[in-house]
Amino acid sequence: MTKRKTKKKITLKKLAVHDTLWHEDSRLVFKSKTQKLVVGMLGDDDKSIVVNDETLDLCEKWGFKIDPTLVESESDDEEVEHPTLDGGDQEQIAATAQVENSGQRQSWSQNEEDRKEKLREDVESAVLSPTSNVPPTSTLSLDGIKSSQTLLAALSTVSKNVAETLHHLESKVSELTVELAKEKKARKESDEKLERIRRQFFD
Repeated sequence: MTKRKTKKKITLKKLAVHDTLWHEDSRLVFKSKTQKLVVGMLGDDDKSIVVNDETLDLCEKWGFKIDPTLVESESDDEEVEHPTLDGGDQEQIAATAQVENSGQRQSWSQNEEDRKEKLREDVESAVLSPTSNVPPTSTLSLDGIKSSQTLLAALSTVSKNVAETLHHLESKVSELTVELAKEKKARKESDEKLERIRRQFFD
């Protein structure tokens, strides 16, 4: 009875520093979250992306597809062959090709860093631009504080005005109450005088 060969489970994780995915076991980094094309390996500093011969070997081992542009770059380097040259010349050409390949890798890494830096500058420019609809966080905070202070000051003024109005109304009510009492007393006295006069002349 033959044992069924178990397929190794492949788990991709999010690589926040490059906003993409990576395979932790092989350290292979993919082009994007949607494009599962290997663009290199995560460096020892867990930030840089490097491309070397081991990248192709790991892609074949784990069954990943490598970015065609990297394969073309590698094939171009491998096509530099001079069968008619002697061994010393071939070694010199191979060394030159290796140096050029290394330079291309460094240039690719540098271009990647330049693109990230430009993206950060564009985001900062969009955020800090006076015509932007989204003001900076510090401005939002200051505006929020100023708005709150203005609102509190307005509420305080309104409360003070309401209190003064109520006090004025209470004073008016008190004055009117006194005046009404006086009017009632005067009317009562007038009624009493009229009653006395009526009795004198009509009784």
